[in-house]
Amino acid sequence: MPIAMLLNLFTGKAKKPLLIALAVVVVLLTLTAGYFYAKQLGYENGYSAAEHQFLKEKDQAVADAVKAIKDKNQRNQQIAETYWKNELAKKPKIQTIEKRIIEYVQAQDPDDTHCQLDDNELFILQDLVSITNTNTAENDH
Repeated sequence: MPIAMLLNLFTGKAKKPLLIALAVVVVLLTLTAGYFYAKQLGYENGYSAAEHQFLKEKDQAVADAVKAIKDKNQRNQQIAETYWKNELAKKPKIQTIEKRIIEYVQAQDPDDTHCQLDDNELFILQDLVSITNTNTAENDH
């Protein structure tokens, strides 16, 4: 029936051509609006799905990065513990260092009768000689 009306409209035999043309325009507008609505809805759904997928992948990447850092820190901690355990296991080496001081003194000429020591040095030398003689006498007994 609607097809017959359209044919009558195009052949010029329609009884209400304006009404038929208006109905055709309304149907075409409704179909066009429905098409763009469905297209927009599909776009929004696709965008939402893509955004959801992006956020999911981003969360997974962050979780993987956190896990990698945690594993690296754990390995570093194990290496540090092993290192310090080995360092503490080493016994300290004690080494005795003997230092010998050798002093070269110019010998006095036997023909020279002049004393080169001042008063303080002479008193110190006499004290050292008396201490040495006392210690030697005690060790002989």
